[in-house]
Amino acid sequence: MMFTAFTGAPKILRIYGVGKIVLIQNLEMDLISAFDAKDSNNFKEVYHGARCIVLLKVNMMQSSCGFAVPKYDFIKDRKTLEEAIDKLQQPHVEMIKGWNTFSIDG
Repeated sequence: MMFTAFTGAPKILRIYGVGKIVLIQNLEMDLISAFDAKDSNNFKEVYHGARCIVLLKVNMMQSSCGFAVPKYDFIKDRKTLEEAIDKLQQPHVEMIKGWNTFSIDG
């Protein structure tokens, strides 16, 4: 994973490891507790519109200067996803059970 600072000091952070994708509908209680949520429903409310989380077993971290990274100004968060999810008749988790259940290549 790579994180880049677009404001403030120019920095890049690279995190190396082995990752695992956990779909929201497959969350286990021990994973939920890692995100400071009391239960799966609370987690889904806090992370509105989330489809999955990525668990990463970190092997190594590195930082670098980021001198070539351009500066960007944050204006505001988009509300489009939250507004779309709010308009749905069924809970987000139930809806996505039928989505993304297989890879593009089968």
